[in-house]
Amino acid sequence: MCDSNEPVKQDDIREAYFDKMGIPFCKVENENTDSNENVQDSKQMLALEKAHDIRKFEIELFWKRGTYFWAFILASYTAYFFTLSFNKENLFSSEIIILVLLCVTSFLGFFFSYSWLLVNKGSKYWQKNWELHIDCLEQEITGNLHKTFLDTAKNGCESSPFSVAPYDYSVSKVTTIGSLVMTVLGFCIFAMQLFFTVGALLSVPMEIHLAISLAIVVFLCLGIAAMTEWLKGNVHSSNEIHFIRHELGNVAADSSNSNNGNRQNN
Repeated sequence: MCDSNEPVKQDDIREAYFDKMGIPFCKVENENTDSNENVQDSKQMLALEKAHDIRKFEIELFWKRGTYFWAFILASYTAYFFTLSFNKENLFSSEIIILVLLCVTSFLGFFFSYSWLLVNKGSKYWQKNWELHIDCLEQEITGNLHKTFLDTAKNGCESSPFSVAPYDYSVSKVTTIGSLVMTVLGFCIFAMQLFFTVGALLSVPMEIHLAISLAIVVFLCLGIAAMTEWLKGNVHSSNEIHFIRHELGNVAADSSNSNNGNRQNN
């Protein structure tokens, strides 16, 4: 975003941004000038339309991905609690199979919850990426439309959850918190089930039993941490993307701190 409180710095960063994008920088001093007509057919206009389209596409994918992961999470915990409550003598001949199945299904519930959390964060990143593009492209075309928000202090908005009045809560943050809670609960269920399974399968003292359970949990956590690191994007290798995300983002930080929560996935 471009800080309207610092016009000189804003123009400098926008000019550098346009240079990186290969778009002629057309600063319009007077809205009645002919240059404002020319910009309608420029790369800037096309880039703005494309940025809006991709942002809308990312928001649609945000909710579609959530539905996708909810299906896997629900299936995992349905299988877990069904196995937990089912009369095992009628289904399996060995108790070991029951215990292993409970561990596997509880781990899958945790794994899909954690994956959902990462996907939520990734979706929000790309949405914010295209919002930054829009903020710098829209000035000469639509003005500050994308950067103008309803003042919650003067328009009948109410932050209380017990009020029916609207408020600028971030829908994406609420969803991300929900996925974080599911991840923590999933980890607790899996760790508890693993503890009981190791205790039932191994006739060892409690100290050894606890050590083995912790070792397995630590090993899995290290594996998930390595997977998380591997799943990170490689956009850092591109100078253009690095410029947009970091230099432009840093300029926008001062002005966006007060209204970051206003942008929501509707």
